[in-house]
Amino acid sequence: MINGNTEDTRKLKHGTLILLFSTVLVKIISALFKIPLSSNYCLGDLGFGYFSSANDIFTPIYFVAVSGFPVAVSNIVSNFIATNNTSGALKTLKTSKKAILLFSAVFFIIYVICIFPFADFTDKTGNSIYSFLAVSPTIIFCLWSACYRGYYEGIMDMRPAAVSNIIEALGKLVLGLGLALAVMRLNGNPAYAAAAAMLGISLGTAASAMYLSIKYKTDRRKLYVISDTSATSAGLTSEKEIVKKLVLISVPVVAASLSGSVVALIDGLTVRYQLSDLLTANYGMLKSYYSELISEYQMQTGSVLSDAALPTVLYGIRSKAYTLFNLVPTLTAAIGVGLIPAITQSYVKKDKPAVQSNIGAAFKLSALVSFPAGIGYIVLGQRIMFLLYGSSVSSEIGGKMLSCYGIAAVFAGFSFPLASILQSVSKQRTALFNVFCGILVKVMLNIILCRIPEINICGSVYSTIACFAVICLLHGFCVVKLTGKETKLFQNIFKPLISAAVCAAAAYILCLVSEARAVTFISVILAAAVYFISMFLLKGFDETDILALPMGEKVLSACKKIKIIR
Repeated sequence: MINGNTEDTRKLKHGTLILLFSTVLVKIISALFKIPLSSNYCLGDLGFGYFSSANDIFTPIYFVAVSGFPVAVSNIVSNFIATNNTSGALKTLKTSKKAILLFSAVFFIIYVICIFPFADFTDKTGNSIYSFLAVSPTIIFCLWSACYRGYYEGIMDMRPAAVSNIIEALGKLVLGLGLALAVMRLNGNPAYAAAAAMLGISLGTAASAMYLSIKYKTDRRKLYVISDTSATSAGLTSEKEIVKKLVLISVPVVAASLSGSVVALIDGLTVRYQLSDLLTANYGMLKSYYSELISEYQMQTGSVLSDAALPTVLYGIRSKAYTLFNLVPTLTAAIGVGLIPAITQSYVKKDKPAVQSNIGAAFKLSALVSFPAGIGYIVLGQRIMFLLYGSSVSSEIGGKMLSCYGIAAVFAGFSFPLASILQSVSKQRTALFNVFCGILVKVMLNIILCRIPEINICGSVYSTIACFAVICLLHGFCVVKLTGKETKLFQNIFKPLISAAVCAAAAYILCLVSEARAVTFISVILAAAVYFISMFLLKGFDETDILALPMGEKVLSACKKIKIIR
């Protein structure tokens, strides 16, 4: 890294890795929730279609809470901390809680009013409404949590946000999956079971909000003592000014942060409606195309699959693949969240070398996640779906989608950290414009492609690739223009790319041995090991990468002894 910025970069990476590791854990828990939830032992494709319909509406709201609104609070708090105004930081939290309480109440009422016509428009069976209503309490709980998450992230303490995410995920796993299984055993109705799973999500967000409130009350006395010693507390910004800043920053930040979740929202709004129209216009062709899937469903459930429910089943299959794709941008979004306070403070202080150093770190961390995951999906998409859901027509269709989603995963993996960089240097409107361009492409291609019989549901996958490609390229151009030069491009991007290609090749070769699920599992483990070995052999890690890890000094010392770190 650039001289004089090693400590700042180390602090950035350490905070980011806390969030990243917690996000990995949360995603593992989420997989333990969604994979059995969507299996034939629980909701199945039809029930998971109902669940995903509501989840795709909930996700944008959740992203406002965890990736949008906290960014605005964090940005303001970071500016106060940079000028040693801890009283201003504390007042920002207090003011944001007042504002968000009013906003969440109004938004909850609007949601409940609008959700009935929305459900009728997107689902001709009418069974999705139960899940839509069950998830509605999350609006209040997750937005309330956002205030505390933003404050703690602004003072570069990522632990409370990490712990709250884990609590929320565990609540989802235990309560959501447990309630869904109970309803399926007692009633057997996948629509009611999907609503029970959504209720578990609501209870998980409530537990997370409760933890953050208790955590802050425990820390408050210490925080106020720090505030009393602030050198600039007398010049405290008024609540009116804080609210104004909050609105001016949050609106474009929230809009830019919604790129991933709006993609799911657009699919939820357009795909099933387009498929229903396509089924009406090309009844024989589409049913013939999915005749094996229909027969498989009827054999497994013992019931006839209605024409109105076929789009929901296809949407459930698409949602299985999308869940795995979404792992990548979710992980790299954590990199962006950890990045904002460090870049904001160095930008306010006009420390350009520190800004460039931190941007280089963001590129590298994004590449370390995006390339192996994306290339792995491309090469092993179908094998991964078979591994998780068994050999079936549903998994075959989903596997083809996942391979295509692998391309989108690379673009999406870089898009979120790049957006955070732009937001950190007050380029929120630029990030918003770039996202708008990608979303516009997504909407147009969804409408066009999903109406083509030969493409149908896969149109949503192809439009997602185009959407994130546009966003990533526009974000990247703006960031390169901002920094004025490339920052260790080979080490930050190309070495992870080469290592990812090597690990994917190793996994593919091993999978040629057998189609058994055990072989697929072993190949995934082998690919991960090959990836890290390749990175070490290419000297793709530097000292600050290792020092950011837990027990980093000991790990670094060991790496130097065996000469894998210079």
